[in-house]
Amino acid sequence: MRRSDLIKNSENTHLTLRFLRNYIDELDLALRVSELLKQAQKKAGKKITVTDLDQLVHCDTLRFGYELKARSEDFRRYILLNAAQYIVLRDAVARLKIPFYYLIRVPGKWRVLELSFWDSFEKLGTSHGKDTYVKVPVDESIVLSDDELVNFFQELIL
Repeated sequence: MRRSDLIKNSENTHLTLRFLRNYIDELDLALRVSELLKQAQKKAGKKITVTDLDQLVHCDTLRFGYELKARSEDFRRYILLNAAQYIVLRDAVARLKIPFYYLIRVPGKWRVLELSFWDSFEKLGTSHGKDTYVKVPVDESIVLSDDELVNFFQELIL
């Protein structure tokens, strides 16, 4: 291996390590801020929900947003969405006035579900694992390949 290649590899390694360190620092900060929010919630005597929004896409103007999910198997009858996160995303999208999608990677394909106003909430699980979900009929989603998802994005960007 030439000296110039070694230097280039060393620089790439350095950049990668810096990226990973920053990422770990940001995860640590997110945990710290979450703890501060819990303290504020307790002091305020109010229930709050904190969630992330995966991506917003901007091209001249804000075009659309999406929440990315991965599942090891496809859905049969219903897509289950965490209700607390859904409510936050629904309210944010109503204010932003943009389309918003759940992009769910299942084996070999994408399920794309446009966020809508669903009201089918159900508590599922047992004791500690119990949570509330929105049940969305699977036929409300569309199934796309990677190439079809590219075309879908293109239409949203134009």
